[in-house]
Amino acid sequence: MSNFFMLLMFLFIIVIILGLIKPSLVKMESGKSVVIRGVFVFIIPFILLGCTAPEQTDEVSEQKTEQSTDDKKEEAARLEAEKKDKEEKEKAEAEAQKAKELEEQKKIEEQKARELEEQKKKEEELAKQQAAAEEEKRKAEAAAALKAQEEAAAQAATANTEANNTTVVSFQNCTELRKVHPNGVPSTHPAYEPKHDRDKDNFACER
Repeated sequence: MSNFFMLLMFLFIIVIILGLIKPSLVKMESGKSVVIRGVFVFIIPFILLGCTAPEQTDEVSEQKTEQSTDDKKEEAARLEAEKKDKEEKEKAEAEAQKAKELEEQKKIEEQKARELEEQKKKEEELAKQQAAAEEEKRKAEAAAALKAQEEAAAQAATANTEANNTTVVSFQNCTELRKVHPNGVPSTHPAYEPKHDRDKDNFACER
C-alpha cells in the first residue's frame, strides 16, 4: 500500500512541475494556481499514508508476532525432539548396559555350573576309585582269609595225619592184629612189632 502512495506522490510532483512550466497542460491559469492546488493535492497522499501506516504497522507487528510464535513453536518442537532423542538414547544405552550385565551374569552362572559339574564328576570318579580300591581290598582280604583257612585246615589235617601216624597201637598177638589189619603190616607200619614177625621178613602176621 505504501508503494502505491509513493508512486502517486511521484506522479503529483511530475504534474506540479509540468504545471509550473506550462500551466495549460494541466488546465491551470497560472503557475501560482498550480502550486496551491499541487500542495493541497500533495498533502493528501501523506494524510492517506499516515492513516494506513498503523494498519501496516499492525500487520507487520502481527507478522512478527506470528513469526515469533512460529519460531517459539519450532524451537519448542526442536527442544522436545532433542529431549526425546536424548531420552531414547539414554533408554537404549540403559537397556544395552542391562543386557550386557545379564549376559555377563549368565556367563558367570554357566561357568559356575560347569565348575560344579566338573567337581561333581571328579567326586564321582574319586568315589568310584575308592569303591574299586575297597572292593579290591575286600577281595584281597577275603582271599587272604580263605587262604589262611585253607592253610589252617591243611595244617590241621597234616597234624591229624601226623598224630595218627605217630599213634602206636600194640596188639597182643596176630589174631588181634588181623582183626584190624587182615593182611598183616609191614615193618614201616606203627602196628609192626618184631614179636609178630616170626620168619623175620619184615612183615608181621602175614597169611
